[in-house]
Amino acid sequence: MKTLGIDLSSMPAQTAACLIDWVNGSAIAESPRLGANDAELDGLITQAQAIGIDAPLSWPLAFSEAANEWTHMEWNEELRDRLRFRLTDRVVHDQIGQSLLSVSSDRIALPAMRAMALLRRFHVTDRSGDGRFFEVYPGGTLSKWEISRKGYKQKNEEGQTLRTAIHFQVTSGYALACGLG
Repeated sequence: MKTLGIDLSSMPAQTAACLIDWVNGSAIAESPRLGANDAELDGLITQAQAIGIDAPLSWPLAFSEAANEWTHMEWNEELRDRLRFRLTDRVVHDQIGQSLLSVSSDRIALPAMRAMALLRRFHVTDRSGDGRFFEVYPGGTLSKWEISRKGYKQKNEEGQTLRTAIHFQVTSGYALACGLG
């Protein structure tokens, strides 16, 4: 069985994905794909039986009802900005060179919008998942497993050291749970 983990950002440059093949009680991870665009993600998704996406797959019901049904199957900067900013915001930006706060979204909303386009391409309409696509929360999982997550996202040597330690803790725990350690 193959699983796919996607750390979905609003744009490809900060998006990462990794396929994991589960064979005879072992997990064999392929090299992570960094800067994954939609075409790459679609190709990886076709190889996986389960897909975990680190991004919200829905909005509050009241917001969803107000915004109606999501119809966009593609995702790009122009659409992102059209959904985030009113015409007034864009004119003010052009006049003074400063970005205003988005009325419709904060940073976490942008990956959610990209996730909606991805799910739409694969005909997933149930935002709670369809048995193949799942919303995941790595930070919450680490907390539940009582593994410190403080600083693991830092883009420096300390962050890398923390991620390596987390990897060791998680894989050691998996091996013990499967009777491999």
